[in-house]
Amino acid sequence: MISVLIFLVSLITIIENDSAHFGMQTRTITSTTRISASPKFKKPTLTYVKLGQSNKSKVYILNGSKHTDPEYGTIKINRTSDKQTTLVTKKEEWFYQSQLNKILFCWSNNNHQLKHLYYTFNVPTSWNITQIARH
Repeated sequence: MISVLIFLVSLITIIENDSAHFGMQTRTITSTTRISASPKFKKPTLTYVKLGQSNKSKVYILNGSKHTDPEYGTIKINRTSDKQTTLVTKKEEWFYQSQLNKILFCWSNNNHQLKHLYYTFNVPTSWNITQIARH
């Protein structure tokens, strides 16, 4: 009888960890990056590629191969009077509250799992924001 109870508690705990992140917390890591203008344009320009037919899905091109993540990211554009363009990235991730939880659920690969990304572009009013063709 006790073994059945232990099995059920273990099963419920595993399901809760997988579906509701039992034993985990979220944390936010914030970083700020300066953005340089694209050399392809005469006027300083922030470029993006539109995905699909809706205006909601855009990928902003940063430097070379770097870009925003369309699957997990929410993008906000702030027009400012600043001279420098910056990107503030807030990364929300799940992590285990205790070493015990980390050991118990080590098989699940949930530690440091990405929850969401928030991209905030602070773009001077002197800059253009332009769509470019997808290659």
